[in-house]
Amino acid sequence: MPQSAMYQFLTSSKLDIQMHERKQISGQIYPSQNRSFKSSLIYRWSDEELRLATGTGASHLIHQLQLSSAYAGVPGSSGTRDNSGEPLVTSYHSKFMGTVDYIWHTTEFVPVRVLDTLPIDILRRTRGLPSKGPLTCLCHFKISATFREENVWSGDIISHD
Repeated sequence: MPQSAMYQFLTSSKLDIQMHERKQISGQIYPSQNRSFKSSLIYRWSDEELRLATGTGASHLIHQLQLSSAYAGVPGSSGTRDNSGEPLVTSYHSKFMGTVDYIWHTTEFVPVRVLDTLPIDILRRTRGLPSKGPLTCLCHFKISATFREENVWSGDIISHD
Protein backbone atom coordinates (compact mmCIF):
# COMPACT_ATOMS: atom_id res chain seq x y z
CA MET A 1 0.00 0.00 0.00
CA PRO A 2 1.38 3.45 -0.83
CA GLN A 3 1.25 4.53 2.81
CA SER A 4 3.17 1.42 3.92
CA ALA A 5 6.79 1.37 5.02
CA MET A 6 7.62 -1.17 2.31
CA TYR A 7 6.22 1.05 -0.48
CA GLN A 8 8.11 4.05 0.90
CA PHE A 9 11.31 1.96 1.05
CA LEU A 10 10.98 0.95 -2.60
CA THR A 11 10.29 4.51 -3.79
CA SER A 12 12.70 6.41 -1.52
CA SER A 13 15.51 3.80 -1.28
CA LYS A 14 15.65 4.17 2.53
CA LEU A 15 14.02 2.52 5.54
CA ASP A 16 14.67 2.61 9.27
CA ILE A 17 12.83 -0.54 10.31
CA GLN A 18 12.90 0.37 14.00
CA MET A 19 10.44 3.17 13.21
CA HIS A 20 7.83 0.57 12.19
CA GLU A 21 5.91 -2.22 13.84
CA ARG A 22 7.01 -5.53 12.28
CA LYS A 23 3.49 -6.68 11.49
CA GLN A 24 2.63 -3.40 9.76
CA ILE A 25 5.58 -2.92 7.38
CA SER A 26 3.69 -4.30 4.36
CA GLY A 27 0.65 -2.10 5.02
CA GLN A 28 -1.78 -5.01 4.99
CA ILE A 29 -2.34 -4.75 8.75
CA TYR A 30 -3.39 -1.27 9.78
CA PRO A 31 -2.02 0.33 12.96
CA SER A 32 -4.35 1.05 15.84
CA GLN A 33 -6.11 4.39 15.54
CA ASN A 34 -5.68 5.00 19.29
CA ARG A 35 -1.94 5.72 19.35
CA SER A 36 -1.46 9.39 20.12
CA PHE A 37 2.29 8.93 20.64
CA LYS A 38 2.87 7.15 17.32
CA SER A 39 5.32 9.65 15.81
CA SER A 40 7.80 9.45 18.69
CA LEU A 41 7.51 5.70 19.20
CA ILE A 42 10.49 3.54 18.32
CA TYR A 43 9.54 -0.10 18.05
CA ARG A 44 11.63 -2.64 19.88
CA TRP A 45 13.20 -5.25 17.64
CA SER A 46 15.41 -7.91 19.19
CA ASP A 47 18.89 -8.48 17.73
CA GLU A 48 17.63 -11.75 16.25
CA GLU A 49 14.61 -10.06 14.64
CA LEU A 50 16.86 -7.40 13.08
CA ARG A 51 19.22 -10.07 11.78
CA LEU A 52 16.32 -12.08 10.29
CA ALA A 53 14.72 -8.99 8.73
CA THR A 54 17.85 -7.40 7.27
CA GLY A 55 20.37 -10.21 7.03
CA THR A 56 22.93 -8.16 8.97
CA GLY A 57 21.28 -6.79 12.08
CA ALA A 58 21.35 -3.21 10.76
CA SER A 59 18.20 -1.15 11.24
CA HIS A 60 18.80 1.47 8.51
CA LEU A 61 18.33 -0.08 5.07
CA ILE A 62 19.33 1.53 1.76
CA HIS A 63 19.07 0.27 -1.81
CA GLN A 64 20.43 1.73 -5.06
CA LEU A 65 17.64 0.66 -7.44
CA GLN A 66 15.88 4.02 -8.08
CA LEU A 67 12.47 2.40 -8.54
CA SER A 68 9.19 3.98 -9.61
CA SER A 69 5.72 2.52 -9.87
CA ALA A 70 4.33 2.04 -13.38
CA TYR A 71 0.76 2.83 -12.29
CA ALA A 72 1.83 6.04 -10.52
CA GLY A 73 3.47 7.14 -13.79
CA VAL A 74 0.36 6.81 -15.99
CA PRO A 75 -2.78 8.95 -15.41
CA GLY A 76 -5.91 7.07 -14.33
CA SER A 77 -9.47 7.42 -13.09
CA SER A 78 -10.37 8.42 -9.52
CA GLY A 79 -12.74 5.43 -9.45
CA THR A 80 -9.84 3.01 -9.86
CA ARG A 81 -6.79 4.90 -8.51
CA ASP A 82 -5.75 6.51 -5.24
CA ASN A 83 -4.06 9.91 -4.78
CA SER A 84 -0.66 8.32 -5.52
CA GLY A 85 -1.91 6.96 -8.85
CA GLU A 86 -1.87 3.36 -7.59
CA PRO A 87 -4.82 1.01 -8.11
CA LEU A 88 -7.30 1.22 -5.24
CA VAL A 89 -7.63 -2.57 -5.21
CA THR A 90 -5.40 -5.36 -6.54
CA SER A 91 -6.43 -7.98 -3.96
CA TYR A 92 -9.92 -8.56 -2.63
CA HIS A 93 -11.31 -11.31 -0.46
CA SER A 94 -13.60 -11.59 2.56
CA LYS A 95 -11.00 -10.15 4.97
CA PHE A 96 -9.08 -7.63 2.86
CA MET A 97 -9.60 -5.15 0.05
CA GLY A 98 -6.58 -3.11 -0.98
CA THR A 99 -3.43 -2.85 -3.05
CA VAL A 100 -0.55 -5.25 -2.52
CA ASP A 101 0.62 -5.76 -6.12
CA TYR A 102 2.81 -3.30 -7.98
CA ILE A 103 4.90 -3.08 -11.14
CA TRP A 104 8.22 -1.41 -10.39
CA HIS A 105 10.60 -0.05 -13.01
CA THR A 106 13.91 1.77 -13.24
CA THR A 107 14.58 5.08 -14.97
CA GLU A 108 15.50 3.57 -18.35
CA PHE A 109 11.90 2.35 -18.74
CA VAL A 110 8.98 4.75 -19.11
CA PRO A 111 5.44 3.42 -18.56
CA VAL A 112 3.14 4.38 -21.44
CA ARG A 113 0.05 2.29 -20.66
CA VAL A 114 -1.36 0.20 -17.78
CA LEU A 115 -4.27 -2.20 -17.46
CA ASP A 116 -6.81 -0.54 -15.20
CA THR A 117 -8.53 -2.46 -12.42
CA LEU A 118 -12.27 -2.55 -11.73
CA PRO A 119 -13.87 0.60 -10.27
CA ILE A 120 -14.20 0.58 -6.48
CA ASP A 121 -18.00 1.07 -6.57
CA ILE A 122 -18.42 -2.18 -8.52
CA LEU A 123 -16.10 -4.06 -6.16
CA ARG A 124 -17.96 -2.88 -3.06
CA ARG A 125 -21.09 -4.68 -4.30
CA THR A 126 -19.33 -8.04 -3.93
CA ARG A 127 -17.76 -9.85 -0.95
CA GLY A 128 -14.46 -10.57 -2.61
CA LEU A 129 -13.13 -12.61 -5.46
CA PRO A 130 -13.76 -16.35 -5.49
CA SER A 131 -11.11 -18.92 -4.67
CA LYS A 132 -11.26 -22.54 -5.83
CA GLY A 133 -9.63 -24.04 -2.78
CA PRO A 134 -7.22 -23.62 0.10
CA LEU A 135 -4.12 -23.95 -2.12
CA THR A 136 -5.35 -21.75 -4.98
CA CYS A 137 -5.88 -18.04 -4.40
CA LEU A 138 -7.84 -16.26 -7.09
CA CYS A 139 -8.17 -13.07 -5.09
CA HIS A 140 -5.76 -10.86 -7.06
CA PHE A 141 -6.58 -8.74 -10.10
CA LYS A 142 -4.31 -8.87 -13.10
CA ILE A 143 -2.12 -5.82 -13.47
CA SER A 144 -0.03 -5.09 -16.54
CA ALA A 145 2.06 -2.29 -18.01
CA THR A 146 3.57 -1.37 -21.36
CA PHE A 147 6.93 0.41 -21.26
CA ARG A 148 9.03 2.45 -23.62
CA GLU A 149 12.73 1.79 -23.21
CA GLU A 150 14.95 4.82 -23.46
CA ASN A 151 18.50 4.10 -24.50
CA VAL A 152 20.49 6.58 -22.47
CA TRP A 153 23.42 6.55 -24.90
CA SER A 154 21.73 7.28 -28.22
CA GLY A 155 18.19 8.36 -27.31
CA ASP A 156 16.69 5.42 -29.28
CA ILE A 157 13.24 4.33 -28.14
CA ILE A 158 12.19 0.67 -28.20
CA SER A 159 8.64 -0.46 -27.30
CA HIS A 160 7.98 -3.46 -25.03
CA ASP A 161 4.68 -5.09 -24.02
